[in-house]
Amino acid sequence: MTPIPLSPNRDFRRLWVSQTLSMFGSGASYLAYPLLVLALTGSAARAGLVGTVSGVTSVACQLPAGTIVDRFDRRRVMLACQALQCAAVGGLAGLILTGEARLWMIVAASVIGAAAGPVFRTAERAALRHIVAVSQLPSAMALNEGRGHGADLAGPAAGGALFGVARALPFGLDAISFVISFFAVLLIRKPLQEHRDRSQRGPWSREIGEAIRLVVRDPFLRAVAIIAPPLNAAITCIMFVLIVVLQRQGMSPALIGVAESAIAVGGLVGAFLTPLMRRRISDPVLIISLFWALAILIAAMAAFTGSYLVVLPLVFALLLAPAANAAVFGYQLAITPDRLQGRVSSVLMLFVGGIQPLAPLAGGLLVETWGGRTAIIACAAVLAVAAVAATLSRGIRNMRPIAELGAPTDREPVAV
Repeated sequence: MTPIPLSPNRDFRRLWVSQTLSMFGSGASYLAYPLLVLALTGSAARAGLVGTVSGVTSVACQLPAGTIVDRFDRRRVMLACQALQCAAVGGLAGLILTGEARLWMIVAASVIGAAAGPVFRTAERAALRHIVAVSQLPSAMALNEGRGHGADLAGPAAGGALFGVARALPFGLDAISFVISFFAVLLIRKPLQEHRDRSQRGPWSREIGEAIRLVVRDPFLRAVAIIAPPLNAAITCIMFVLIVVLQRQGMSPALIGVAESAIAVGGLVGAFLTPLMRRRISDPVLIISLFWALAILIAAMAAFTGSYLVVLPLVFALLLAPAANAAVFGYQLAITPDRLQGRVSSVLMLFVGGIQPLAPLAGGLLVETWGGRTAIIACAAVLAVAAVAATLSRGIRNMRPIAELGAPTDREPVAV
């Protein structure tokens, strides 16, 4: 059968639109959490505590999320996550309106969202292969990349504006977005997983071990687990260094926010260009090109540390990111057996983001010790090493065209 194009694919459209709204609402409340703590307590340390606890919770829930998604019905898991997040953030909005909000309540709401978020995202990614054809997975992932950049661009700005009108508004908006997402998932009629054989279940540790063994054994998945962590850590580090550099140039917080938005625009434009790039450039070349473009253009930033133009190389470097990410994660979905989708995604996300929380600390130490220019060069050097590894990787260079891949069975992973 000819695959249904993504635009008239009703199930994909429902999921994409609802999650765009949900990510927008979450972006608004993400900024509102520290603003609320500052308004109630006046303590920057307590505001930071909420973010730290939320981040630790998200990382801690990443591996269990994969096992939950592979053990239970994905639709019900997604519905439960949205209902739980709606109750948490909606309840917080109600407490703010009544003047009863306390620090522990804010922490509890953020922790619930941080725990449910990885579970929902893992379930959504695993379910995607049942909503679109295998050949359309990179295109679907590219559209998902675009919605993420759009939410990064608009959500925090809306959250700040709404918080200025009424403290409860960003959280109320987030709760409404979860309601919309809940009913959108409920209306998806396609099955979101293959038949589950309960007799194959074992201890959770053994099930996670099965996914880790697949990631280690498969050349492509192993390559992603090795080369993606330094890339993400370096990008996070450079974003932090950029804020420090711009602040030391005397740029106001508002203008620094504009600079951050400009970087998000680069990713958003890249998402729109993804279909064109993927028609003209093979997936291995796209992925390797992203590493080299980041290494070269971030090194070029060192020449502009005394100017506001320091932002521009990063804007252009991120144009390739959505296409490369779509190629990586679309291919991962295509070659992973359905019963392992959740666990493999969780293992990869843990590898990819495991060292990322240390990046701002590393960036701060580099700037304080050797200055902004040296910190930028150090990040570029890390990316250059990752680019060499990507170029030499058999798992990346030997990727098959995704149109040639069928849905893998639950018996054996697709050979790469």
